[in-house]
Amino acid sequence: MREPSAERPSPRQQATARSRRRHGRRFALDIRNIACLVLLVVLGGVLILAWNLASHGQEVVALGLIALGILFGAAGAGWAAAAGLSAGAVLLLPLLPQFLPRLDQPAAGCRFSVLSFNTKLTRAPSEPAVAALLARHAADVLLLQEVMRPQAMMSALRAEPAFARHHMLADPSGATNLIASRFPIEPLASAAGQLVLAHVGARPLRFLTGVGPKEFLGNGDAGRFAEALDRTLGNTALPLVLGMDLNAGARSRLLLGLRRHLRDAHGEAGWGFGFTFPTGERRMGMFGPWLRLDYLLHDARLGTAGIEVIAEHAISTHHPLRAELVLTGVGDDGRPC
Repeated sequence: MREPSAERPSPRQQATARSRRRHGRRFALDIRNIACLVLLVVLGGVLILAWNLASHGQEVVALGLIALGILFGAAGAGWAAAAGLSAGAVLLLPLLPQFLPRLDQPAAGCRFSVLSFNTKLTRAPSEPAVAALLARHAADVLLLQEVMRPQAMMSALRAEPAFARHHMLADPSGATNLIASRFPIEPLASAAGQLVLAHVGARPLRFLTGVGPKEFLGNGDAGRFAEALDRTLGNTALPLVLGMDLNAGARSRLLLGLRRHLRDAHGEAGWGFGFTFPTGERRMGMFGPWLRLDYLLHDARLGTAGIEVIAEHAISTHHPLRAELVLTGVGDDGRPC
């Protein structure tokens, strides 16, 4: 005997079921988008907080937002992905000139090279390895920070033919700085770091090196350091070249204050973000440096012909920074001072 077939739903009932399924899917999608947006806001706030605390700059925040946007896009949260990508792009816009070709040329004058390097060693002391690295990128003036054994470092440098005739001076204050120069140098007093006077191309120049305090510690050291820098910069009679690990981002309050007096060599002739920290000696540097903590700044009476972050390192957590500076109006154009 044939069983009676189940009663088929009416067209109205079918339309109602389809509408319920459609609304259910839309509701689930809305909930997912809202959750992604909340996560984007929370993580963005965390990144901004880290940026403000560490003064590392908007590059980290921008790249983080772009990475989140890509992740949200892969998860199907379209407008949350668009929000992350758009916010990251807006933050990166002011940095676009650092990726464009340089059309302007420095003023005429003789040239000299400066290398700044935080030699902080993470393993057993290896001054010869550091000296060998510096010799491969020999410069007229070396501005070295966190040199734990100055005498051993000077001996290692003198063993390299590139520095055999350099004048060397450890920080007389006992701080872990060291300056080596092809030009004769003499110490000057400064509470901001090691300061020396050198005659480059018959013109007296000052060179300053040291390590700045971490601003986010909030212990008052950053304020005192900024005041000491202001006092050093107050002497405008003699041009100044500053090569330091400032422990601050390019758009931190400290750097904004310094740029009122000095020019950023990377901003003048560098390419890209200019990240110098950390190297592969730290786990967080396994994919390359992602913070800009080291700087070469100079007086307006000098120019920058070129600058580079040296990719190799000698068991240090920082990459060296080397620039070719121009002493405008002095000597033969393009020739060594």
